[in-house]
Order: sequence, then structure tokens, then C-alpha cells
Amino acid sequence: MIALISVGSTLLSVGCGPSSAELQIQKLQEDVDRLSAENGDLQTRLAAAQREADAARRQALDIQRLLDEARRQTPATDLPEGFVGTKDVAWTEIEESILFDSGKADIKPEGRRKLQEVMRQIDQRLDWGDREIIVVGHTDTDPIKHSAKLWKDNWDLSANRAMAVVREMIRAGAQPKRLVAAGRGEFAPKATNTTKAGKAQNRRVQIVVAHIPGFAPSSKMTEEAGSGAGS
Repeated sequence: MIALISVGSTLLSVGCGPSSAELQIQKLQEDVDRLSAENGDLQTRLAAAQREADAARRQALDIQRLLDEARRQTPATDLPEGFVGTKDVAWTEIEESILFDSGKADIKPEGRRKLQEVMRQIDQRLDWGDREIIVVGHTDTDPIKHSAKLWKDNWDLSANRAMAVVREMIRAGAQPKRLVAAGRGEFAPKATNTTKAGKAQNRRVQIVVAHIPGFAPSSKMTEEAGSGAGS
């Protein structure tokens, strides 16, 4: 009789607890809830990234309009070597082959030396001390192929090259709060994209020195560039 009661108690205990199937269902539901939360967070981050990208593109268009207007004005004659523009807006351009290998955003030693020279030129102009330094990356129209694992498109490549230049300029002594990075992709060519020579001219980085009323250089791109300068 005692043995039967003991067995019955054991059966009752087993019957009251969750079954293996129920535990599996509970675990699956927990996984679903976790993945749903992660997906929501990812969607939020993607939306934020898209807003940042849209803002960066609008910023780049504003810069391009500024340059187009400056080209219609009387050019200044006392600018540093390699710079063109007016007394209010001046810029210089560095071709891709000096700064980067094809499809890359790592600055070559020759490019570092060139950027250090540009920073010395900017620093020597006392009247430029309160102006923003805007770095704009440009590409040709060739689609991203061999470096597709690194860049989504030419927008992505040009923006990352601009940020690489900003980081290098910070290392050369530029104040991060003065710097802005922007990418134009293939959408602001200076030459034809139907020839090899024209494409080479289009693959470039512009460094613009200007005071832009109401312009806020504290974009996320600049913050990221500044935070990565010491890495």
C-alpha cells in the first residue's frame, strides 16, 4: 500500500509539471519575442541611418550650390597655391590616385603628405580661422564591383573617403568642430564619364574653406570622423 501511494505521488508530480513539448513551445515563443524586439531595434536604426544619409545628401547639394555660385563670381588672386575661388569661398581638389587605391578609403602615405600640406596652407591664412572646412568626396559612374563587400554604392564610397580625409586632417591639427564630411557619389562630375581620362578627373576629393551662415557642421558624419581620428 505504501509503495502504491509513493508511485501515485510520483505520477501526480509529473503530471502537474510542464511537458517537454510545452517547454519547447515556451522557448520558441521567447526566441520569437527576442527576434521581434531585435528586428524593431534594427528597423529603428535603419530609419535613423536613412535620415542621416538623406541629410548628408542635402548638405552636399547645399555645398555644391555654394560652389556653383562662387564660380560665377570674380575669382580671388591671392589664394594659396592649388586653391581657386573667391575671397569668401575657396577650394582645392586632390585626385583619387594621390589619396586612395581604387575602391578603397584608406589614405596612402602620399595622400597624408598632401593633406598635411593643405592644412598648413589653410592655417597660414589668418582670415580663414573661423571658417568651416568641408570635405566632399566624388567618384566616377563606374558601379561598385570588386569592393562590393565594403561599399553599397558610390554614395557610400565617396562619403567614407570624405570621412577618411577628415580624420587625417584632424591628425594634422584641424579642429573637429570646423570639419564637415560629405559624399556626392558620381552626381557632380567635372568632366565626361565616357572616357578614361574624364573618369580619372571625376574621382577626386574637394576641400572647401568657407563661412556658411546658418550652416551646422555637427553632423553625425563629422562626429564619427572625429571619434575615429585616434584609432
